[in-house]
Amino acid sequence: MLTVDFIVQKCSSVGVTHVFCVTGGYAQGLIRAFGESCMRITYCQTEMEASYAALGYSKYSGRP
Repeated sequence: MLTVDFIVQKCSSVGVTHVFCVTGGYAQGLIRAFGESCMRITYCQTEMEASYAALGYSKYSGRP
Protein backbone atom coordinates (compact mmCIF):
# COMPACT_ATOMS: atom_id res chain seq x y z
CA MET A 1 0.00 0.00 0.00
CA LEU A 2 1.31 3.42 -0.93
CA THR A 3 1.38 6.23 1.62
CA VAL A 4 -1.11 8.27 -0.40
CA ASP A 5 -3.54 5.35 -0.42
CA PHE A 6 -3.21 5.07 3.37
CA ILE A 7 -3.96 8.80 3.74
CA VAL A 8 -7.04 8.54 1.53
CA GLN A 9 -8.25 5.47 3.42
CA LYS A 10 -7.91 7.24 6.79
CA CYS A 11 -9.69 10.33 5.47
CA SER A 12 -12.55 8.19 4.18
CA SER A 13 -12.83 6.35 7.49
CA VAL A 14 -13.50 9.61 9.38
CA GLY A 15 -16.09 10.79 6.87
CA VAL A 16 -14.19 13.13 4.56
CA THR A 17 -16.05 13.46 1.25
CA HIS A 18 -14.71 16.75 -0.10
CA VAL A 19 -11.06 17.78 -0.46
CA PHE A 20 -9.59 21.24 -1.03
CA CYS A 21 -6.13 21.17 -2.55
CA VAL A 22 -3.38 23.16 -4.19
CA THR A 23 -1.88 21.60 -7.29
CA GLY A 24 1.83 21.18 -7.62
CA GLY A 25 4.57 18.70 -8.41
CA TYR A 26 4.68 16.74 -5.17
CA ALA A 27 0.91 16.87 -4.59
CA GLN A 28 0.01 15.06 -7.81
CA GLY A 29 0.15 11.58 -6.29
CA LEU A 30 -2.15 12.58 -3.45
CA ILE A 31 -4.54 14.36 -5.81
CA ARG A 32 -4.63 11.26 -8.03
CA ALA A 33 -5.43 9.04 -5.05
CA PHE A 34 -8.24 11.34 -3.87
CA GLY A 35 -9.65 11.43 -7.41
CA GLU A 36 -9.62 7.65 -7.74
CA SER A 37 -11.51 7.35 -4.45
CA CYS A 38 -14.40 9.43 -5.88
CA MET A 39 -13.97 12.25 -3.38
CA ARG A 40 -14.99 15.68 -4.60
CA ILE A 41 -11.93 17.84 -5.20
CA THR A 42 -11.86 21.62 -5.25
CA TYR A 43 -8.66 23.10 -6.64
CA CYS A 44 -7.43 26.32 -5.06
CA GLN A 45 -4.63 28.67 -6.07
CA THR A 46 -3.02 29.20 -2.67
CA GLU A 47 -2.72 27.31 0.60
CA MET A 48 -4.55 30.07 2.46
CA GLU A 49 -7.47 29.93 0.03
CA ALA A 50 -7.67 26.15 0.41
CA SER A 51 -7.64 26.34 4.21
CA TYR A 52 -10.38 29.01 4.30
CA ALA A 53 -12.49 27.02 1.84
CA ALA A 54 -12.09 23.84 3.90
CA LEU A 55 -12.94 25.66 7.13
CA GLY A 56 -16.05 27.26 5.62
CA TYR A 57 -17.19 23.97 4.11
CA SER A 58 -16.70 22.15 7.40
CA LYS A 59 -18.61 24.75 9.40
CA TYR A 60 -21.45 24.87 6.87
CA SER A 61 -21.85 21.14 6.36
CA GLY A 62 -20.85 19.88 9.83
CA ARG A 63 -18.50 17.29 8.28
CA PRO A 64 -14.71 17.03 8.47
